[in-house]
Amino acid sequence: MENPDYPADQPDSNESASARTLHRALIAHGSVTRLAAALDATVEDLLLWMEGKAVPPHEVFLRALELAFARGQGKLSSVKDVVQKYYSRK
Repeated sequence: MENPDYPADQPDSNESASARTLHRALIAHGSVTRLAAALDATVEDLLLWMEGKAVPPHEVFLRALELAFARGQGKLSSVKDVVQKYYSRK
């Protein structure tokens, strides 16, 4: 994975299906910024969806499914780690 915005680990099994799907899509894209662009979303919205604080639109969820399984799966850190790392870079 090239220049990721997060450390590698597995998604939390207690997360919603949409959050787990977004994590897998994030693994495939390698960074929060690239995934947000691929989903035509803001980074802020993407992080809210991944944290379970909001639900992504149906079209975004379907696109994330396509992205997650088109490129394969890997490992991802916890949502908290992803969010903290993103905001610490600002």
